[in-house]
Amino acid sequence: MDFNDIKDAFNVQVNTTEKNRIRVYTLEAVVGNIASQLQRLGYSSISGTYENLRAMLYGMIVVEKNGSYGVLATATREEIAGTKYKEVLFVQNAKEFLVTADNSVGLISIDGSTIIKPTEYDEISVLDQIEGLYMVKKGKKYGVLNRRGEVVVYVENDAIGYKNAKNFKGIEKNTLFFNNIIPVQKGDVFGAYNTEGREVLPIRYDGFGYEVKSTDGRDEESVLIIPESVGIKGIVINQDDLYGIFDAEGQRILIPVVNTKIYSVTKSGKTTYYMEYNGQQLDIEQYVTENR
Repeated sequence: MDFNDIKDAFNVQVNTTEKNRIRVYTLEAVVGNIASQLQRLGYSSISGTYENLRAMLYGMIVVEKNGSYGVLATATREEIAGTKYKEVLFVQNAKEFLVTADNSVGLISIDGSTIIKPTEYDEISVLDQIEGLYMVKKGKKYGVLNRRGEVVVYVENDAIGYKNAKNFKGIEKNTLFFNNIIPVQKGDVFGAYNTEGREVLPIRYDGFGYEVKSTDGRDEESVLIIPESVGIKGIVINQDDLYGIFDAEGQRILIPVVNTKIYSVTKSGKTTYYMEYNGQQLDIEQYVTENR
């Protein structure tokens, strides 16, 4: 295991600078060693927010002075970001800081350079740490930026994500499907962008997923995502009470929006996905295999 992996997994600081010796410090020990030193330098305290304490494992300290926050380098005590922010929050996976100043927000890197100016947006939050995506808000509109501060989705949407995803099983994120598809909403219609910023599903659909309202004694289950085990990375889309499947990998509509139902049935531990067209039940896995 790499020493960086040890830091991430166990919340410890690893020192390998000494010959034939490796020192491991707990997060509590690191905080205790530095707190008193910083007070002598004029800083009131170290931010006690858990995410900010973890920054110390990477050689950075979120400090407070006169009610404002900034970031110092642990080794040199030099300022990475001056104490001028109302809030600072460390984003561990990206090694970046979300900052708030004068009712606006921004993003700064670990070297202190500005990625997103804290004057452009009213709100900013992590959409996905691994992909390095941030959801931003200006007024009542939402968009998405990457960790270079580049626009992925322009701030012109009423929502990023699909709030009704909570009605379906197995949906980990309502803002990012299959780690590459970003659902968006404008007014009452929906569409999607990929993580590179290309509109892959026109914003004209009524929503995502098929919800089972009444089973009439049948074992039908609501479906939003068709898992890769079926042969596709599928997202169910709907328009005018008809349903189709968008392929998140091929980034195209694989099955047209002509089905009256798309649902699953689980028996003996096995889940099978079906669609109904003209009153006929079709096995989606079989259909995909035969029509590739």
